[in-house]
Parts: sequence; C-alpha cells; structure tokens
Amino acid sequence: MDDPVTRFLIDNVFQSDVRSWGILVNSFAALDGDYVAPVEAFYEQGARAWLVGPLLPAAGETPERDEENDDPEGCLAWLDERAARPGSVVYVSFGTQAHVADEQLDELARGLVQSGHPFLWAVRSNTWSPPVDVGPDQGRIVRGWVPQAAMSAVSDGGTSRVALQKLVGELQRSYDDVVIKVG
Repeated sequence: MDDPVTRFLIDNVFQSDVRSWGILVNSFAALDGDYVAPVEAFYEQGARAWLVGPLLPAAGETPERDEENDDPEGCLAWLDERAARPGSVVYVSFGTQAHVADEQLDELARGLVQSGHPFLWAVRSNTWSPPVDVGPDQGRIVRGWVPQAAMSAVSDGGTSRVALQKLVGELQRSYDDVVIKVG
C-alpha cells in the first residue's frame, strides 16, 4: 500500500481497535443481543461488547429549532395533529446506508396500510412510488430528511411524540450504532 493514509489506518487505527478491550454500543439486548458474540469475536480474546443503550440526548441538549428549515416535510406538525388522538405512531426508517429493493418497499407499504396504525415512514428511494393510497390520517411517507432528534424529544406536544421517543431510539440504534473505544 503506497497511500500513507490507508497505511496509517491499517497499522494504527485498525490494530488499536482489534486490540482494545471492546466497545460500548448504543443498543440493548432485546434488540441486538444476538449480535454481541459475533462482535466480540472480531476483537482479541476476552474483549467485550457492552450494550449500554438506548442513550438519548440529555434534556436541554437539543438546540432551538427552526421548524421551516429543520422540518421541511412537516413531520412534527403531522405528529402534533396525531397527539390529540389515542394510540401511538409507528416510525419506519432504514437509515441512509441500507438499500431496500422496490419490491420490499411495496410489501412494507401494503403491510403498514393494512395494519391500520398511523405511521411515519422515511423512504430514501427517489424512484419508488407507493403501490397503495396512503391517506393523510393513515400515514405519512417522507422522501427527505426526518428530524429524528426533535421527534424523539419529550415535549408538551402530546403523547404521540412521547410514544415515538422509545420507538425512534430503538430503531435508530439498530442502524446507527454509536461505537466508543474503551482501552
């Protein structure tokens, strides 16, 4: 390898990672418990993967929001409308790194609509179109950015955001694990 950055990463960062005592993972056993042993096997004998989540930002750490710029799709307003109704909202997002085929998106759309539960779904595909009609009271499909931190913040907006706090945290952690090196 002639590239000095790649050589540095392999010789120093990668090797330090493998030789560390383990990692802290922002997840919990009910969600990712089956993956602890494979993660630990990546490290040297005796290393651990500690599931320490779900960790959410501390109260007061969320900056003031500019709803027009921070929420161009109107997700928060839609959730506020749902707050007056009984029940919670299902939040669906596969993050930015997962590729989901159009056929799988079709099946998920049908299932969400047939479930009868209100849902907010962040879709990253620019080519996919829902195969079923989704009414504004039933669900919301968002093509752009979703303000997850603001959605999961406990507010006076109502029970929909409170219920979403747990679900957003669990789902987000399964795709965006925060890894902190120990040792």
